[in-house]
Amino acid sequence: MDNAGAGFEAAIGPKPSNWGATDFQNPVVRAYAFTRIAEVELPEALAYLQNLRKSDIGPDPTGGIWSAAQVALHQATFSRIADPSQQIHYLEDTAAHWWGQVGRWAVDQLCNGGHSESLEIVRKTIHRIEVNPRADGEVAFCEARIDVLSRNQDRVQALASVLSVANGSKDTKWRDSAIRAKIWWAGPYPS
Repeated sequence: MDNAGAGFEAAIGPKPSNWGATDFQNPVVRAYAFTRIAEVELPEALAYLQNLRKSDIGPDPTGGIWSAAQVALHQATFSRIADPSQQIHYLEDTAAHWWGQVGRWAVDQLCNGGHSESLEIVRKTIHRIEVNPRADGEVAFCEARIDVLSRNQDRVQALASVLSVANGSKDTKWRDSAIRAKIWWAGPYPS
């Protein structure tokens, strides 16, 4: 990782030897940096994440920074897959074989994408990662998101319907998830 080409750090992010710099002492900042690197559409960004080792990121007492780096790697890989059916296959495979935040990321992508054909994998993954009764609630929330997207071809209208329903409810999960995910209105409606 330290023999990255000139301009690499400016284009992608800091060399692992710089993770100890003052700006990167905060674990939240370090985790967020990986999220942003995943959004860079340069081949060097993906290579950076692929070549990153746990020992490169410095102190990570909770494991959250390494988890963020792994999610970023999967996000960057996913975003480079052009074929929608291959994207779904990638998400299903990731959900089926990864634990923790990476598995949760893949499940969220499938749920927020409205992929009802993936529900069995989603259910199994959630029950593997979460403890009941939380798992049952997460499965129900995924099914509800898929249902909302299947009833409305316009993501903005789907978001509006969720927010108007959530507005009268004490359960803020719908509203918070819809706003945080942003994918309710990003990208084409899934087929």
